[in-house]
Amino acid sequence: MKKIIYLSFILVFILTALVGCMSDAEEEMSSMMSEMMPDMSSSKNESATKNETTDNALGEYEVDIKDCRLAKDYEGKNIAIVKYIFKNNSDDGASFTLAIDDKVYQNGVGLNKCYTAAESAKYSADNQSKNIKKGASVEVEAAYYLNDSETPIEVECSELISLSDDKITKNFDIK
Repeated sequence: MKKIIYLSFILVFILTALVGCMSDAEEEMSSMMSEMMPDMSSSKNESATKNETTDNALGEYEVDIKDCRLAKDYEGKNIAIVKYIFKNNSDDGASFTLAIDDKVYQNGVGLNKCYTAAESAKYSADNQSKNIKKGASVEVEAAYYLNDSETPIEVECSELISLSDDKITKNFDIK
């Protein structure tokens, strides 16, 4: 019988989170759960108290789309290298690749990522997958194959896993 009660409280908690009433319901559910199960420790979501005053916040992260430069890959194809500053504000370690969904468009068509630029491009994809702790920032570069070398590009970033539609965008004229 206790298992059914516990499962029903957990189900109510999950449904409440999906509806968007997470902040108030979480405290109530946390106190109810701690009363019912004193031996289990409940962790409070501290992301609700974090400072989200910046315009480049994406959930528990911050992304600043800094600049873009043109280069070539090893086959001589045109690529755009976009530089980001990624900051982790979550309690857990995170990497740009597993936290942020970065997309680049040209004429509304998504560009494919390029992982091997020519040495002359001085491009390093190393920081994309580096795990960083809370409060740390890292400069990240990502390269994308261009459809042409004249049409402006639009860079768009959002949280990889999120119920929010928040996006950060920046346009670059590549002529």
